[in-house]
Amino acid sequence: MSPGSDRTNTRQRQRRRSREDENDLEDYPASGDSIQHNTPRAARVAHPRLDRTPTASSSASRSDWSGQSRSSRSPTKRIRRLEVARNKSLVLQIDRADLRMPAALKNELAQLRQCSRGDKVIPPYLQDELTSQRGSDETLYDITDAAFATKEDELTMATAGFPLLSMQAVRDISLEAKECYNHGHAEASWNMLVHWPLLALALGRNEQQPQDPTQPRVHAMPCTMARLSGDARGTKMIDFCLYIDPADGCDKDRIDELRAQRPSENINHTDYTPLRARPIVLSAESKKPGEQLAEAHLQLAVWQDRQLRLLESDIAPERRKDTMIAFLPSLVIQGHEWWFTAATRHEGATILWTQQHIGSTSTPLGIFQILHGLRHIACWASKIYWPWFCKHILRTSMASTMMIESKA
Repeated sequence: MSPGSDRTNTRQRQRRRSREDENDLEDYPASGDSIQHNTPRAARVAHPRLDRTPTASSSASRSDWSGQSRSSRSPTKRIRRLEVARNKSLVLQIDRADLRMPAALKNELAQLRQCSRGDKVIPPYLQDELTSQRGSDETLYDITDAAFATKEDELTMATAGFPLLSMQAVRDISLEAKECYNHGHAEASWNMLVHWPLLALALGRNEQQPQDPTQPRVHAMPCTMARLSGDARGTKMIDFCLYIDPADGCDKDRIDELRAQRPSENINHTDYTPLRARPIVLSAESKKPGEQLAEAHLQLAVWQDRQLRLLESDIAPERRKDTMIAFLPSLVIQGHEWWFTAATRHEGATILWTQQHIGSTSTPLGIFQILHGLRHIACWASKIYWPWFCKHILRTSMASTMMIESKA
């Protein structure tokens, strides 16, 4: 090959890299959904992608580019580019001394810290069974009396409508997790055999407390097919979510009114049909053990940035500082390990705070920690998030109580 050919090829590679750099964030569009409100609202500053739905040709060209770009761009570089994008997103270590972290998130982290220590995470009705087995079952070696909740603690969980737990169900999850880890199962197998059964066990249907259609509920859902609104051919963003199924009546009616004002006809920042009228509360992304942690952080940062800015668009700018929800919770699941993360807004930027360990499916105690942590977050959704959403987004009153369960 001649020197001239070498120079030509070099210039072509440089131009190709330049084009990729210019469009690097197109893989993860950071815009919100457009909202044309019927009620008077203060004007919002439009993002270039905020108020438009991509045409077929633009979607195709973006998909063609992203197919080649995803394989060549590291998540670390894409995170760096988000830091200087028009709509900034930062991925930061949890730091209670950081003044950008809201007090409400610090309070939630304190509660989850207790959970991660294994304090009061096992229901008291299992204490006799586990105490009798500790001497003969090596997997229970780290369960002490401090791990059992009080009857008062359990009463709080019982009023939320959680189903009773069984030790056999915990052992089944532990065995499946060991199978996935020891034999190198793919992410999809972890999701099917371990992560979803654990979510269903934590928030499953309570047969002793049938669902009341007049009361809203917190559900869990697998949603690997959910994409950002207007980007149906884009990359996968999350694996699971917790969402609120509103009660029959005014809540559903108001949600439908709001959906009718949006091009996507979805209350959320995704076009995913099963979530079209169900507000997302928590998002979760899973990865295989030891793999793609930065990619998980990138996906959640972009996904929750879109969600936060969509919520902001429903609140007049002069009211956002005092009325915007303090944080949105999320989870990173990496093999056995479950981590709590959360997204906040600060001076126009989204910050993904990572990460508070909750528990591990490698031991029964770790599974109880995760179960308790999920139920704690679901209680937060019913007591804090849903009243806020009704007041500031739907502008309605909320039902007095909520039920909590999982849903396939």
